[in-house]
Amino acid sequence: AKLILRYLKLVGGDVSSYNSYPDYYGGSILIFEGGELNLYSSIVFNNKAYYGGGISAGDDSTNKNAIMNIYNSIIHNNEATDRGGGIYAYGDSNTNRNAIMDIYNSIIQNNKAFQGSGGGIYMVNADAIIENTKIYDNVAYYYEGYDDGGGIYMAYTVAKIDNTKIDNNQAGEDGGGMYIANSDVTMTYTTFTANNASDDGGGMRIYASDVTMTYTNFTANKASDDGGGMDIVDSNVTIKNTTFTGNKASDSGGGMAIYDSPVTLRQTSFINNDATNNGGGMAIYDSPVTLRQTSF
Repeated sequence: AKLILRYLKLVGGDVSSYNSYPDYYGGSILIFEGGELNLYSSIVFNNKAYYGGGISAGDDSTNKNAIMNIYNSIIHNNEATDRGGGIYAYGDSNTNRNAIMDIYNSIIQNNKAFQGSGGGIYMVNADAIIENTKIYDNVAYYYEGYDDGGGIYMAYTVAKIDNTKIDNNQAGEDGGGMYIANSDVTMTYTTFTANNASDDGGGMRIYASDVTMTYTNFTANKASDDGGGMDIVDSNVTIKNTTFTGNKASDSGGGMAIYDSPVTLRQTSFINNDATNNGGGMAIYDSPVTLRQTSF
């Protein structure tokens, strides 16, 4: 089935208190057991669900594709009791990423996940494209270690992110702006500004992933532990034409902290980053790091 929605306001849906699966998914829209949503120039506002306060797509027990295409729309002020304050996308498996999410020219703002990860967007076993989009003021609140990715949380996902602003998001644990785990991500012309993590990776935390980023800047992000701008663990990361400016870590790696990861930096600058203990610009632990035309 295909659903096309244009010029709508979807306001005030609340399925957060429902008890049966999948009734408590998707405060405004649920795509379940396959289907396609095309949302144009619409507002998804002030909705609530247990998973996916605004929109939920996917089912981890079917081979049918759940497709979500969002164009020129605003997803804001939605709440999830658990994960995915604004959007929740969950595919079948890491070999069958049948949750497909494309977002263009949109705003994901002021969404909240109270007991789980992904204040703005939560995606697992997904294929995603995010372009020309603003993701800001979203929160994943602290809750027993399931509170990563204030702006975006992704795991077992292939994603392309271009010309996107990820600003002023907060995570109760890791990845204030974005948390990436076991994923393959390409990022270009994207900014991370004034994001905050109560543990590691103020701007971004990368774990067990392959990530390439070009013309992607990190400014004034903060971590209460390691990696003010970025925290990298057990990953393969290439960074080109990027700046890290004014990021802060309360422990190590004001600009960047690297653990057990091969990292290559080309034409990258570290400016006025700060760490309370080790490595104002960069802290490196058991990692082969290649620097080319990089300044501190």
